[in-house]
Amino acid sequence: MALAELRHGSNEQLRRIAQEIIVEQQQEIAAMRLALGQPLPPSTASPTQAGR
Repeated sequence: MALAELRHGSNEQLRRIAQEIIVEQQQEIAAMRLALGQPLPPSTASPTQAGR
């Protein structure tokens, strides 16, 4: 839902919230992977930067 807001939304306040959600979730996923001993995926452009 946050990604859809960034791609299609026009409300700047909602876009900022969506960006924060994405960053926080990426950090949480990385922490979970580390806790499970799984490798982190290689760094790539964030989904919010794709197509911009």
